[in-house]
Amino acid sequence: MKPITGTNLKQWIEKSPFDNLWNSHKNNNDNIVIDNRNQVFPFMGKFKNENNNFKNYKTNGDIYKEETALFNDSQFGESFVYAALLYNSQELFLQPALSEMGNVAFSGANAINKRYYANLSETKIYNKNKTYKTAIYWVDANRKKYLFGFYQRGQLVFQFGFPCNMNNRSEGLKKIKEINQSLNLNVKEWANAQETDLNINNTPQSFWENPFIGIYHNKYTLPDVQVKTKNTGLKKLNKNLSYQKGVDYVFAHKNKQLLISFKRETTTVTAQEFVNKFKHGKQIITNNKDQLFITNEEVKNGQVIMDIETYFKNTSILKIQISYPENDNKAKEQLLDILNNLKIQKF
Repeated sequence: MKPITGTNLKQWIEKSPFDNLWNSHKNNNDNIVIDNRNQVFPFMGKFKNENNNFKNYKTNGDIYKEETALFNDSQFGESFVYAALLYNSQELFLQPALSEMGNVAFSGANAINKRYYANLSETKIYNKNKTYKTAIYWVDANRKKYLFGFYQRGQLVFQFGFPCNMNNRSEGLKKIKEINQSLNLNVKEWANAQETDLNINNTPQSFWENPFIGIYHNKYTLPDVQVKTKNTGLKKLNKNLSYQKGVDYVFAHKNKQLLISFKRETTTVTAQEFVNKFKHGKQIITNNKDQLFITNEEVKNGQVIMDIETYFKNTSILKIQISYPENDNKAKEQLLDILNNLKIQKF
């Protein structure tokens, strides 16, 4: 991203067309300064990836470097510009709504009894292609309206936000175009936008959608297993279907050629004894922290059938079976992706 940002991310965002840059270290002898930026700009630097395991921090997280420039702009008031470089390129999303507890440092101990709410409304300015993704939003937060921009190109993630009344769209749109030009972003959707493009999109496309379906819900109604079905075409079916009886849950294509089923069985062995059983001579599928062991694999009537087991919880085993057409590598990859992204609550 060097051609856009240059060698210094902080200096790059500080070139944004706002005045009165706030310097948190000026005249304070470099003491730690606590501010309420996360309440004023609640969506700043808060992302999800598709699998909902993005770590929004630098130390042991997914962000290599991030910088924020805060301004008390003479025209718009409190505004921000944010940029981050990720360790690995992965598509990021925003949530349509956030809520958080009050800040004790600013509002005292009673802040724990207060909650702050904010909402995003997607405008008509949205595009996602092979090179980048961008969207402009209206934000409702702190009894104010903000214009809020998002842009991601590979490992570069960029955001801005400034107060703007919806009746003052011409000035807001002008500022968006100035940001685009001054930082050399060259986002054509921003450059070519018209005032009507700031109308709210009633069928938003940019927000994060949960790709998982929960099964085996516990007494707190939370799922003990989450299955990633987004973009697979798999649907959860009635478990009593004649072709797959004796299981707890079945996910399948409508043609029944692509299938994954789950069955929970009690056991007397411990988790370590279970792992030791498959320690030698068995292929192991790992999905992050869990180990899934292949217990059988065969071909029947042109279908590959694979039986898999993993230790569950409360002295039980989770038995999984996948089935897909022989020589259909795409189907195999889809099912293996589901296995590699299973979320299994062990406790």
